[in-house]
Amino acid sequence: MRWVLALLAAIVGAAPMGSVHPAGLAPVSCRIMAEAVTGGVRLVGVATSSADMAASYSLLAEKSGASGNSRLIQNGDAVLTASGDTQLGEMFIGIQRGDVYSAQLDVMWPGGTASCMQTGEHRS
Repeated sequence: MRWVLALLAAIVGAAPMGSVHPAGLAPVSCRIMAEAVTGGVRLVGVATSSADMAASYSLLAEKSGASGNSRLIQNGDAVLTASGDTQLGEMFIGIQRGDVYSAQLDVMWPGGTASCMQTGEHRS
């Protein structure tokens, strides 16, 4: 996987490993969007970058409750662009009343990592 990131970095001109970012600001942020849908929740991982760069990601979601336990994992490579958001993964978790879920998105690029979390429960 590292050679894929190195190749993508060369193509898009990503910063080298160990680069310093102005004022200590990370060039990448992330979020997980959660949308209630019939029978569960749709989770979408999103990254925002201040520069074009190669990255990889891991999106993990877990749920537990009366309907049982489950764990979903998506991993992949992406090219982040400075022009807007990049969708990194999408998954659906079936949940019922009383179930709880948590999701974590980790975005790795040469020189850093950004992580974000989303939690929720089914109440209706």
